[in-house]
This record gives sequence, C-alpha cells and structure tokens, in this order.
Amino acid sequence: MRTTQDARFYAISRKLEEPFANEGKTLVVQYAVKNEKKGGSFCGGGYIKLLPSSVDQDKFGGESPYHIMFGPDVCGYDVSRVHLIFHEDGESESSSRRSTEPRGALD
Repeated sequence: MRTTQDARFYAISRKLEEPFANEGKTLVVQYAVKNEKKGGSFCGGGYIKLLPSSVDQDKFGGESPYHIMFGPDVCGYDVSRVHLIFHEDGESESSSRRSTEPRGALD
C-alpha cells in the first residue's frame, strides 16, 4: 500500500481463503514496511493484525478485534519501537521494545 497523505490512518484487510490452526506448531508472522519520509517531525507506523474470522471486512478499521498486532512505530530521530500485542478472550499481553539499532533499521 502506498499512502498519499501524511497524518492519516489507512487500513486494508483480506480474508484468508481457509481458516488455519497452528496448535503445536510455530507461527511466523513477518512483513516489510518502508517509511520513505524522513526527518525529525516524521511520526508513523505500520502494523499487521491477525483478525478473527468473525470480523466484518466492510467495517474493518482500527477498532476491529484482532488476535495479534505487530509492527514498528517511528517518530523523529530518536524514538523507534516495535510493538507486539496478543489479544485473546478480552485480555491483552503486549511488548514494546525500543530499537537499539541506528535510525533507519526500522525503516
């Protein structure tokens, strides 16, 4: 997805053809994001969410329920974090790690 306006939320979703289960198996979730705008005033992020099959695709947005949310937050020159949130049965467990890599490693 290429966005055209700064300081705006964008969202897309796609339903899997078939539900999957990873019980007893390792699940790997990965993707690439490139934040092209640089500078001290830039703040942005890009997240991927694993959604339950019950999500209404026509009403998908930031408040839609999810099982896993993962992605980077980049703000200015000195704040870069990767967020990971697991959500199940109304409970959330989150982890946020500040990047120890030089600026650009999360771009």
